[in-house]
Amino acid sequence: MCAFAWASPLAMAQDNSHTSEKDASKGLFALKTNLLEWTAAIPNLSVMADLSGKPWNRSVAALTLKYKWKTSETYVPSYMLNLLEIRPEYRYYLNNRFYVGGYAAYSNFTAKLPNNPTGWTGFAAGGGASGGMELPLYQYRKSALDIEFGLSLGAHYAFYRDFTANADHTGIEISSTPAGRVLPYPELRVALVWRKTSVKDKYNETDPMKALYAQEKESIQINLNATNKETFDAMQQGKLKFYQDNIFHDLYRNDAEAYRADYEAYLQESFVDMALDSVEHSRLDERSKNKLRKWVESLRKKALADFDRSLKAELNKVK
Repeated sequence: MCAFAWASPLAMAQDNSHTSEKDASKGLFALKTNLLEWTAAIPNLSVMADLSGKPWNRSVAALTLKYKWKTSETYVPSYMLNLLEIRPEYRYYLNNRFYVGGYAAYSNFTAKLPNNPTGWTGFAAGGGASGGMELPLYQYRKSALDIEFGLSLGAHYAFYRDFTANADHTGIEISSTPAGRVLPYPELRVALVWRKTSVKDKYNETDPMKALYAQEKESIQINLNATNKETFDAMQQGKLKFYQDNIFHDLYRNDAEAYRADYEAYLQESFVDMALDSVEHSRLDERSKNKLRKWVESLRKKALADFDRSLKAELNKVK
């Protein structure tokens, strides 16, 4: 906790106008400690690092170390909790407040509950999902202190041996029979987070490429909505200058293959070619363009599948 307290004598009065001018891309690293685990006398420290220095980055990797040193009492206490845990974690900040993610963990432990003659010693490994929120707590001159409220839910496989105190309680006797089981592993967090830029200024930028990608995708979807079987049938009606109730029967004289081939050509010309041309001339990067090309192809296949189902229904009506 000293890592968070050292800056207090240097803290200046909180200045909201100053924080708004901060560059969100500055400060790739943060330090965090869980206050709830300190109440259980478990020292812990996490180092968090942004996976990119771009101001719209929201992906964060973290590594947490928990270590409660093994005591050397001459008398076995009624309560024991010795722990060494290493926990890598990934987080994605949905905005400048909420995050979701996942973690993996490995730990060595020795534990004994009060008034319980049997304890356990061994190791555990597992993982799970996590989520929570962060709020600004205090603004320093060149850094910020935030507070985190979070929860992790997971499952760990524990491999352990039972132990009991010897007759005079001066040592423990470990069972020679190992055991293993999967245990639920919840974790609550009320943590202090020290970073160069407060969370309220750090994860609120938007990737301009994502915005451009969304606009291009929306445009393609609008074009697809206008390029459908009903529009195709209406065009064919206009060409032949008459209207009949059964489009398939009167325009194509039961020639289902010609009907489908004409629609496929219409779909290619009026939707696929236009969409791909728009993607090609957009300002998107090549990765985003490839994603849209694959998406356009999937839409083409879906449109043809929908057409085939409709055609089958029309054929059944004719019969």
